[in-house]
Amino acid sequence: MFQASKSSTFDVVIMNGRMMDPASHIDRVTSIGIRNGKIATIDPVNRKLEGDTIIDASGLIVTPGFIDIHCHEDTQSAASPNATKRAMSSSQLILGTPVLTMRSRMRDGVTTMIGGNCGESYYPIAGYFKRLREESCLINYASYCGHNILREQIGGERKTALTASEIGKLGT
Repeated sequence: MFQASKSSTFDVVIMNGRMMDPASHIDRVTSIGIRNGKIATIDPVNRKLEGDTIIDASGLIVTPGFIDIHCHEDTQSAASPNATKRAMSSSQLILGTPVLTMRSRMRDGVTTMIGGNCGESYYPIAGYFKRLREESCLINYASYCGHNILREQIGGERKTALTASEIGKLGT
């Protein structure tokens, strides 16, 4: 649990929010003081904290961000020979671009997404990260580099073991 801060002024104060912590059996309305991007105090008696920005969270639950460890917002790049054959993910069919998908997830409290699941990912991955930066991605994002797309890049979708030479090509 956080200790009371020595200073009563914060960058952001979230007041009157319901905070729940199953590990410590806490379920109460409280105020939270944030300084320099970090929680500085959780006020156990819900005093009126002072801050540059005050957020009234009355009737709302205050929670840390959620992590979506298995999302499918990413699609193959045009560099992939089979990109046009592959269906877009359901998220993209409904929401559009990856950044629009991420904005939607953010509204649900997701602050981190992990893509590249099920052996599929954007290729080359560096281009995808560049695109997300250019489109002002609002949440944290990490990706696996899918094994299916890597196999595709070295010449096929066969299900046999790769040769030493083929494995070497995967790193380039």
